[in-house]
Amino acid sequence: MGLNEKFFKSADSAFNPRDHFKAFVYANTGTSTALSVGFAPDVAWFKERNGSNNHQLYDTIRGDDFALFPNLSDAQNNYSTHPAGDLSPTLTSTGITTPSVRNNGLNRSGGSYVAWCWNAPTDESIGASGSRVASTVKKNVAAGFSMVRYTGNGSNGTVGHGLDSAPELIIAKKYDGTNSWVVRVEGLGNGYLTLNQSVPYSSTTLWDNPNANTFAYTHPANGKDSNKNYIAYCFHSITGYQKIGTYNGSGGANKQIVTGFQPSYLLIKNYTNTGSTGWAILDTSRDGTTDNGNALFASSGIAEWGASSTAINIDFTSTGFTIQNGYVVVNGGSDSYLYLAIA
Repeated sequence: MGLNEKFFKSADSAFNPRDHFKAFVYANTGTSTALSVGFAPDVAWFKERNGSNNHQLYDTIRGDDFALFPNLSDAQNNYSTHPAGDLSPTLTSTGITTPSVRNNGLNRSGGSYVAWCWNAPTDESIGASGSRVASTVKKNVAAGFSMVRYTGNGSNGTVGHGLDSAPELIIAKKYDGTNSWVVRVEGLGNGYLTLNQSVPYSSTTLWDNPNANTFAYTHPANGKDSNKNYIAYCFHSITGYQKIGTYNGSGGANKQIVTGFQPSYLLIKNYTNTGSTGWAILDTSRDGTTDNGNALFASSGIAEWGASSTAINIDFTSTGFTIQNGYVVVNGGSDSYLYLAIA
């Protein structure tokens, strides 16, 4: 079945999106600051808005001392042992505490920042069996999100992801080595996209089809290097809360995409254009719901594009989002796009 033909469970009436995902902005003065999230964040992705410092991503499965950089192929960095002092944030039971020592990607004086946070409160250890390698999982089944850590064994194999439906979006990285971030999207086949680069989809086989229990990898460096460690962030659609989808650009105004809810977060990638078309990130914490043009790019450390200077013009509606022009990054007439939307 195609992406839009699959059945996915719905968020129930008591489901509050802010218990599972939150985007928020903050300013810092170069000192330790407690930031309230409203839940214990298990993934915290930071980006400086008014400067070109790299993205920094921390999680509780690798440990909150260790930064990965979504716009780089670098291995993770232990910021707690930086020569200047402990530069790592602390992920707490209620939010995030920024370090007392200046980390330009988190808390420089005069810096303006956004943080995107996910909740994955349930731990699971999935043992090795046959071709399946052992994995350590933190998951939020109700929200269709898990993060998975495993060690490659040099052979093709599968990995338990901990969810109850096959992930439609997998973002993976070898975190103790230099390799690009690789992305699998259902409906595009078993090739891959590269999160840290503005390049189109590659049809080179990197995966086998995931199922309700596992995903499979076939590529050495990006999935199965012996004794190398990998992290994978897995997502599937939840009706009324989260949608992974694709669309064809129109090249004009009033291009409407239906998600079934009003997004607070949107990640879009042009996957067919051979030009420089990065992974655009929009959210309501930085720009409200209309003329949402304050884009950051997962594939670049550049500062935030302001609504007055960018060609991205997207309105978030009660049922999805409407693209108001034909800018190639989000709506080129000859191009195709994928997106992750979260309520």
